[in-house]
Amino acid sequence: MNSIEKYLHDCLHNNMFDNCAVAIGNPDGEKYRYLIDNKELITDADTLFDMASVTKILSVALPALILADQGRLSFDAKMGDFFECTDEKKNITIKNLLTHTSGMGGGAIEPYAGIPENAIQAILGKPLLMKPDTNVIYSCHGYMVMGKILERICGKALDQILVEYVTKPLNMNHTMYLPIGNNIVNSNDNKKETGLVNDFNARFVGGVSGNVGVFSSIDDMSIFARLLANDCNQLLSKKMFDMAIMNYTDGMGESRGLGFCLVDERYSQAGDLFSMGSYGHCGHTGTSVFIHKCCKQYVVVLTNMTKCVKGTYNIVKEFRKNIHNAIHEYQSSNEMCHFM
Repeated sequence: MNSIEKYLHDCLHNNMFDNCAVAIGNPDGEKYRYLIDNKELITDADTLFDMASVTKILSVALPALILADQGRLSFDAKMGDFFECTDEKKNITIKNLLTHTSGMGGGAIEPYAGIPENAIQAILGKPLLMKPDTNVIYSCHGYMVMGKILERICGKALDQILVEYVTKPLNMNHTMYLPIGNNIVNSNDNKKETGLVNDFNARFVGGVSGNVGVFSSIDDMSIFARLLANDCNQLLSKKMFDMAIMNYTDGMGESRGLGFCLVDERYSQAGDLFSMGSYGHCGHTGTSVFIHKCCKQYVVVLTNMTKCVKGTYNIVKEFRKNIHNAIHEYQSSNEMCHFM
């Protein structure tokens, strides 16, 4: 049993998750996979996990980059071009939304909206937490708005945009919003809620949202990670992808690309595995996908930690750091590219 498997067995024994899947690979394909579960639902290649905020790069950032590459979207376009907004919001740009520098925050929107149809207007009516383009404030609200902008540009719903721009071209046949079936890992307390997204705002708007809501499998996420390791060459120009993983928030609280989280000296969840500038995204259920900037190897981790570890996201962050360190130890004793 290697360092990865030992750590995951310890986590399962300590009831940190019911299911977990890990894949490691490079631009040529997957090189290592490990699946573990508590035997209530057997984890296999097609088992679906709630991807949580990894949704932000799957169904919002990547389609936005494709549309920009096609000349149908400008990163300098403003929210006021798409919605009626207050003066403080009308000049927020697409780049601000993608880099979490819009000044918008998060929190439950149902008390403000009342009905799902009013969700975006309720978000637009909330005051900003800071002046745009001055610091990074992670904003699920901003990505809900960004999802609606994509819908207006494309003239179709976000779940259809995901299929057209991402899952169909990549043959990711088990990646979707609103999954139905038995082979779905539950990220919620109620056993009857299998297949329902964990996030309350996404539930409020019906499960299809720009911030969270996508479910995917280890097979599909390995395909997606390989795409990212290959600079998205199947879907984007090299110039556009290079723009996507640039740091637009230098001197701010976090390093952010166009949709992507960038590893810097402050980002502990990458452990010792990834070099500065490595890119990817994570989700509060315990999911993550990261690509090493230098040697282009990828790591995908899928779990359902929120069901088992309640109200303590720091435990999820610590798990993410530890699993990447376990992979780093594994790398050092194998012929795969060492993460330096």
